[in-house]
Amino acid sequence: MKYGILTSLSWQKKHIGILLSIFFLLTLIPSCRNTSSSAKDSPPSMQEQNTLPQDFISFYDKFHTDSLYQLNHIVWPLRGIPRVTNQSVEELQKFEWKKKDWVLHSKPDPADKELIIEYDLSVPNIITENIHFRNTELRMMRRFAKSNKGEWFLIYYAALNDYSGNNSVQENTDTANTR
Repeated sequence: MKYGILTSLSWQKKHIGILLSIFFLLTLIPSCRNTSSSAKDSPPSMQEQNTLPQDFISFYDKFHTDSLYQLNHIVWPLRGIPRVTNQSVEELQKFEWKKKDWVLHSKPDPADKELIIEYDLSVPNIITENIHFRNTELRMMRRFAKSNKGEWFLIYYAALNDYSGNNSVQENTDTANTR
């Protein structure tokens, strides 16, 4: 009898352990689902190119291959920052790119190992492209927005500048972006 009771108790302990494991697994599975769905609901940031909307990819390709299309898909005068040399903060705050002075943009090569190209999709209908050279502080930024009619436009362009602190670019761009 003694041994029967011990056997019965060890059997119960074994099954209680299994039942508790199953209970914990069942409670974890729904919380994992909630975590992944809330991650989908949270705004994405710095997305890779393969997550860009298909209509933007089509626009982006045409923007860089058709000069007339490019000029017609920029909001003029275009806000931004020029290549900084010795401009004052006031000059940078007032700076706008003009259509007559525009130098057509070519598509950056994503296969170029020296370039790091990142896209920020955290704001609905706005895609910010950040390009910088690996192992340097040389960076440029372009911001594209989708109009109410469903067309994409370049709405902001900060030219390639050195953000290492060796010049006043960072201070100037922070101030210029607040206007």
